[in-house]
Formats: sequence, C-alpha cells, structure tokens
Amino acid sequence: MNKKITYIGALGKIGQKALIMIVSNNFYKYNNKLEIVLITSDSNNSKNRLNGFVKDLNGIVFCNNNQNNIKFTISNDYSEIKNSDIIICSAAKWTLKENLYNFKDNTGRLIQTFYNKDLILDIADQINKYSEKSLFAIITNQVDLICSIVRNKYPNLNVIGIGNYIDSIRLKQILYKRFSINLISGFIIGYHNSDMFLLTNSICKKRHRKLILNNYDNIINEIRNFGKIISNEQRKTNNEDSGASILPAFAIVNLVKAYCFNKKLIAPFNVLIKDKKIIKKYYNDTCNNLELSVPVEITLNKINILSNYNLLDFEKILLSRAINNFNESLNEILNPN
Repeated sequence: MNKKITYIGALGKIGQKALIMIVSNNFYKYNNKLEIVLITSDSNNSKNRLNGFVKDLNGIVFCNNNQNNIKFTISNDYSEIKNSDIIICSAAKWTLKENLYNFKDNTGRLIQTFYNKDLILDIADQINKYSEKSLFAIITNQVDLICSIVRNKYPNLNVIGIGNYIDSIRLKQILYKRFSINLISGFIIGYHNSDMFLLTNSICKKRHRKLILNNYDNIINEIRNFGKIISNEQRKTNNEDSGASILPAFAIVNLVKAYCFNKKLIAPFNVLIKDKKIIKKYYNDTCNNLELSVPVEITLNKINILSNYNLLDFEKILLSRAINNFNESLNEILNPN
C-alpha cells in the first residue's frame, strides 16, 4: 500500500511532534510505503531548518529499519502535494491582541482566526489547484472558524477540523483523575472553544452518565481550561508563544493511521453535515448544512458521520446557543468593522 501525506507547518511545535510520532509508529508493516511531503517557505532559513529536521527524523527511520518504506520530499513548490491522501495543516502566525481589532473574546481565538485566515486561505488555494481530492485536515486555531472560512471559499475541498477530538481525550484524563473512571467512550462535541459540551449518551455506562451529570459544569469547565493550564505551565517567559502540542500531535497521528492505513477511529471532528436526517437529529432546524464537531467513524479513505447518539433536551439548548455564537463569531471575523 503506497500512501502520501503532506504536512504544512512542520517546523512548529505540533508539526515536529506529529512527524516524530508518525515515523516512530508501526505504519509500515507488510510493505506499506509512505511519502511525506513537507512544504516550506521560500526563505533559506526555513529550508535549512527543515533539512536539518528531516536528517534528524531519518535517524528514527533507519533505527526502525524503515529506510525502504519512508521517503521525505522537502519543497516550496505546491505541485509536489499532488495526489496526497491527506494534507495536514498546523501553520499559524502569532500576534499581540492589542495589534488587532478589539474582538469580544478573552481567549484570543478570534484574534488568532483573523490573523491566520489569509494564510490558510492561501494554502487552501494551492490545495484546490493541485490536490483537491485530498483530505484537508486543519488544526490551526480557531479550528472551527478556519474550517468554515475555507469551506465557504472552496466548497469542493474535503475539509476536516481537529479540535473536539483533543477535548474528548482530556475528558478521559479528567474523569480518571476525579472519579477513577476508565472511560471506554465519551465525546465532547460542538466547537473547540467555550461552546463545547459533553454528548452524555456517548458514555457507555448508566452509572457513569449519572455521576457526570451531577458534576457536569465542573467537568466541562475543567476541559475548557485544560489546554490553557498546559500552556501556562510550560511557558518559560510571559512573552513566549506557548500551547499544548503533544496531544494535538497524537490526534494527527491517529487520524493518519485511520484514513491512510485503515486503523478505525471513532471520535469527534469538525465536519460539514449535509444529510437532513442527521442535521435534524443534532439540531432541530431545517438548515441546508451544519458545521461542527460530531462523532465520525474514520477508516481507509472514508469518513462517516455517526447519528446513533441522541441529545438530551438541555444539550439541544446548548447546541443551539453554540451555533448562534459560532455564526456571530464568523460574522465578526469576516466583517470586522
């Protein structure tokens, strides 16, 4: 099986960790072959850093005797992405809040989106030109807004957002720490911001659901703040750009394993929902489509949206509010004046 993935943003914290995990994993049994295309900017500094990083990665490749199974291509020519199975993007720019519009957002996510949207749209334009059939996996924040902006301009692209999958893993961490629950399944859905919420019926055991409902607000607030706590505790100085990177990288690897190598994954991802029956199940409205994170099943080159979870009444209210807030944020990004 020959597979090709492209990574854009490989020199960032998430990109480096994801690629280390990918080449360290055991994807390559039974003569699987993988080409990894790393897109770089035109600057000599970026090219040199990426060359050095790949030489370092190749140490892992040779240590695992995978030198005949993994090939790296470094390029600033987007035509190299052609026929990629999956294109992963964690590229991002950073700025201080005071340099931009005074968005009504204390998390900084709207500012991140405003500052990153043109960068990601430029990347999407290249994907649309050279490899529109590829799965375009976005992790750049604010991931839900970025996905929507890309879909709006390039509706033919196959876009998926990595956000609430990370929150769902953090749910497992928190429930084990607080209640010693080894959670088999449990999904956070909605959006990767303050409008995330627990899909209660995705919890298998009734006694676990009851315990969680009794502590619902505290659990959700802890998940919302989890990434920020990780970032703050790892920051060396107040001015340093920081962020959780290991778990997002792990989520990328599991997506690659599922979509490229058929290691089935069931988890929430930001997707575009067009099926009227699924829309009505999650959101009692007659809208033409819906963009949010819901549970999906990912297998070889396939993503199936799952509809076998019923929302509780209060979850429907939370989702309706979340969608309204999302649409307001999207409008503020697209029309900042």
